[in-house]
Amino acid sequence: MPRSEQLVGEFSGIPAPAPVEWEIIDRARWAEINIKGMTAMLGPIHDKISKRLDQAPLPARLLQTTAVSSR
Repeated sequence: MPRSEQLVGEFSGIPAPAPVEWEIIDRARWAEINIKGMTAMLGPIHDKISKRLDQAPLPARLLQTTAVSSR
């Protein structure tokens, strides 16, 4: 453990995290990992917006559908 992590842990009372295993990855694997992470992070927001949209009046839903399909 680097000395700085030890000092911060002693001062703050927050233990240092476990060591992380490193590996070299290619660009495709990097993109795959990032997409998976963003999907997990944004999934709850998507669900919340979808639920609100399902409860919206018909004109608002049609406008949203038109806006998304015109991209």
